Amino acid sequence: MCQLHLKAQDAEAAWQDYQEYVNAGGDRMPAVTWLELCRMAEGQQNYERAVSEYERLARAYPTERQSLLALLSARRLALKQLNRPADALRYYRATKVSTVPHLDWEANIQAGIQAAEKAAGVSIAPA
Repeated sequence: MCQLHLKAQDAEAAWQDYQEYVNAGGDRMPAVTWLELCRMAEGQQNYERAVSEYERLARAYPTERQSLLALLSARRLALKQLNRPADALRYYRATKVSTVPHLDWEANIQAGIQAAEKAAGVSIAPA
């Protein structure tokens, strides 16, 4: 049902479906659907919820490409919307050590690192 509500752009119903799923003990919403929910929260400028759900998605699917997308999105929101550079660096570290291949995102990752380090006033040695 959640996917249907997402396709219909019915955010309230989609979040209600998700909450019912979680309340029933669900903890691994399909990654693609979960990513859409996160993006919906972000689009509604509900950045705290988006970051929280991006984190949960990344933990639930550590070997899937969606986990990297989630970490990159969480890092971007933490840095640019929530002014939490330390959290952005934490997401960077998780992205950097991920076993999911991500060479195609390396430039994006490095740019994010530099921005987060500058905002936090710290420097991290390359891994």
